[in-house]
Amino acid sequence: MSPVPNPFAYVGPPAGEVRSCWRGREAIPGARDLPRYPGVRWTTIQPARPTVAGGLAFQHGVHLVWHGETLLASWAVNLATENTGGEFVQVRQSDDLGRTWRDHSVLRPPAGTAALSHGVMLSREGRLLAWLAAFEGRLQGVHPRQYEWHESERCWGETGPVIDGGFWPLQEPQAVAPDAWVMAGFLVTEGNLPAVARAAEPGGSAWTLHCIQREDTAPAWSESAVIRWQDRLINVSRHGPTRRLYWAESDDGGRTWSPARPTDLPFADTKPCAGVLADGRPYLIGTTSADTVMRRDPLTLAVGPAGVDPGFDQVWSLRPAVLPGEIAVESHTEALLSYAHAVERDGHLYVAYSNTGGRPGANLNSIELA
Repeated sequence: MSPVPNPFAYVGPPAGEVRSCWRGREAIPGARDLPRYPGVRWTTIQPARPTVAGGLAFQHGVHLVWHGETLLASWAVNLATENTGGEFVQVRQSDDLGRTWRDHSVLRPPAGTAALSHGVMLSREGRLLAWLAAFEGRLQGVHPRQYEWHESERCWGETGPVIDGGFWPLQEPQAVAPDAWVMAGFLVTEGNLPAVARAAEPGGSAWTLHCIQREDTAPAWSESAVIRWQDRLINVSRHGPTRRLYWAESDDGGRTWSPARPTDLPFADTKPCAGVLADGRPYLIGTTSADTVMRRDPLTLAVGPAGVDPGFDQVWSLRPAVLPGEIAVESHTEALLSYAHAVERDGHLYVAYSNTGGRPGANLNSIELA
């Protein structure tokens, strides 16, 4: 009996043709040669969390949203092992542009569901909505459940599961047409393919699931994000076997997709965070460098030119594992920095992410903001 392939194991560069999405005049630098983005401020949203048993809790999958003048961060917490029963979602808030944080609320698994894990939030027309992954046991029957924040009662109300088929939401819904919204994620099913959910509007209508096939058949953990680019949509996804960014496109608002194909952009095996800045430039956050795609360090920001065929021509280090001097965040030579999410406001990009702080074990992270 053949062993089950590991979707996170590095196999080697992709075979055959790759899509060119690097537009730089020179090759991508190595990690230690990447320019540091100037003027970055780092803050701890939530330190590593001790448990009653004396260990540390799993914390991962942070997501940001501006709701009025408040910046909210949500992520999954498990006092045992990640992706198992008892997982819940912590929400904290900042009223001073991310400098300080306080507790906002907690979402726990509903009756009959073993775990409620990280997902996405959306603030729209005064409503604060959330779609969070729920499952039984260890990732059995994954599906998102929708919640809405009720300010007067200071609690979240559940509106039930909205999408079947193993979908895990990873990027907030975004409007792609007057009557169409898409939410990017992936499928926790055989193949773990990238996928998007599509709806007429995000507040209550039904979502339909649209799977994106990969050009190769090797197993991969294909977490994804969508970039809305002029009259088309681009899905970028993680691909552990090649440590490359994968790329698919849709020209009908997310109903149908080209196969996800490898690109020439190195990308560590981590969830991509991607979108378009207010000035029209595409961006990608993860770990992109010539030589360190085998580990999640440093956290990088890639940006491309506006108004041309989409791609990237600059890469900066946003957060290296080690930061000199006395700072308010963890610094460790073995720190891994990953699962970023970003929101833009008033000319600033707010990037939240996980930091292992060099701790062994599965995502015993602190949660930070750059």
